[in-house]
Amino acid sequence: LWYACSGMAIRRLMVLGCDVWRPSICRSYAKKARSILSEDESSLIDLDKLADKMSSALKALEWEYTNTVINRITPAMLDKVMVQVDGRDVPLKHLGQISVRSRDAQSLLVDLSSNPEVLQEVVKSVENTLEKASPKLVSNNMVEITIPRMTGEFRDSLVKLAKQHAEKTKSNVRRVRSKGVSEAKAMKSVSKDSVKRLEKHIQQITDNHIDSIDKLLKAKTTELLK
Repeated sequence: LWYACSGMAIRRLMVLGCDVWRPSICRSYAKKARSILSEDESSLIDLDKLADKMSSALKALEWEYTNTVINRITPAMLDKVMVQVDGRDVPLKHLGQISVRSRDAQSLLVDLSSNPEVLQEVVKSVENTLEKASPKLVSNNMVEITIPRMTGEFRDSLVKLAKQHAEKTKSNVRRVRSKGVSEAKAMKSVSKDSVKRLEKHIQQITDNHIDSIDKLLKAKTTELLK
């Protein structure tokens, strides 16, 4: 979880005109679907809201690909590290200043000058959160976190992680689809033909999002294996 990619491949797809995901496009399709459906049918399901929920899942995937599945050292690797302070979890980035060590660009430095009392707890939290990282105290207020260099094995593990995130996102999108279809089917006063038409449009919106997930994964895989 601690290696991540800059997201350049994803942005490159957008520059080339490949719509990886764009909420406006999804909303445009939802609007088109409403124009085809009858007034009664279009009032059954809020297609804009459904499309927005699916797009939110895609945004979450892009965030993971940009911040936690990367192949270079960045302070964002520590975003998920939580430190116990007075019985509550506090993000490490709120306790100290994080930077990449310029000497080797293979380690991170956490300056805890403003919170030196949490030094040991920070080391413990990093060890528990980042399995391959090696944190150590280098001064009275500084922690150095060394990250192993990228190898073929590490790259393969990142690709595997990227696929896991993609599958999780697909599951979230399909869950939104299932809920929408179930809501339509639950309306007893609606004809079967109306429900079928709604289900068809919901499926097409779902397919558009699944296709976008596949494009994100393909771009990410290409970037990680370079």
